[in-house]
Amino acid sequence: MSVVKVGPQIARIMRVMRVSRLLRLLNKYKGLKALMQTIQYSLGPVMNAFALLWLVYFIFSVLAWFFFKDIMNGMFLNPET
Repeated sequence: MSVVKVGPQIARIMRVMRVSRLLRLLNKYKGLKALMQTIQYSLGPVMNAFALLWLVYFIFSVLAWFFFKDIMNGMFLNPET
């Protein structure tokens, strides 16, 4: 049983080693470093855009609920739709 618990720990260590290899590559190649910095700098604005899109989606879902809450099955809809 103890051998089974060692497996995931070793796999986790190997993943950390892969990430550290990527970080060493960043220092070696300036183009890759510039690309990673660009991605890092753009994460904030991208999150802001997603938050704004989520807010618009939420507003329209509340409006749709408000406008269509009184429609019951059979009034404008039939069971086949």
